[in-house]
Amino acid sequence: MIVDDKDLAYTGAEGIPSAKEGDVTRKTGSWRTFKPVVHRELCISCNFCWANCPDTAITLDENGVPIIDYDVCKGCMICKQVCPKEGAITEERDTHSQA
Repeated sequence: MIVDDKDLAYTGAEGIPSAKEGDVTRKTGSWRTFKPVVHRELCISCNFCWANCPDTAITLDENGVPIIDYDVCKGCMICKQVCPKEGAITEERDTHSQA
C-alpha cells in the first residue's frame, strides 16, 4: 500500500486521548496487575520516571519526588526500568483495594 502525504495530514486534536489531569477518560488503572511503588527515601529526583511515563501518570512534588496517579497508571513498569537508583521504584501486585 502506498501512503500519500495527504493521508498523513494533521487533522486537529479530535480523537487524540486527553492527558488532562482528572479527566474521567484517563481512569484506566483498573487494568493493572502490578503497580510501581516509589520509595521516597531512595529517590534521587532525577525525573526519568516522570519523563518516560507513557500515560502521564506521574507528577512531581515540590522536591521533585514522583507521585503516581494509580487511577491512570496501567502498570507498564517503564518507570522502574528507567530509574537509575536501585530499589527507588519497586513492583508490587495490585489488589486494587482502597487501603
